[in-house]
Amino acid sequence: MAKFFIEKDILIVKIEGFWSPDKQLDVQKEAITRLHLNSLSSFLIDLSTAHQDEESSSIFHIYDSGEALKSNYPLGTKFAIVYSKEYEDEGKAKFFNTVTGNRAVAAKAFQDCDEAKAWLIN
Repeated sequence: MAKFFIEKDILIVKIEGFWSPDKQLDVQKEAITRLHLNSLSSFLIDLSTAHQDEESSSIFHIYDSGEALKSNYPLGTKFAIVYSKEYEDEGKAKFFNTVTGNRAVAAKAFQDCDEAKAWLIN
């Protein structure tokens, strides 16, 4: 289940319960729509407490689904994802950050929600 709310000009998408790749595209489309409607430029997907299948639901799948939204991704938008240490490791997060940087996408993976919010604000 995805809960959407705004905090300090950041659209927060809090994922609770089971998270699977088939939900990612719909959640990101909804986030983009809400960014437009609220004139926001930053969003955060918080997976820190979600239950996910390590093999099929990683931060890489979220990036891949983001590629499908590239034409709708507003220029200047910053995207952060907070993942659970239980399901992802720091090496995967660093790789995610490198890949998104190489594709000129302002996106970054974090283990801490406060760090992610601080990065989005700056």
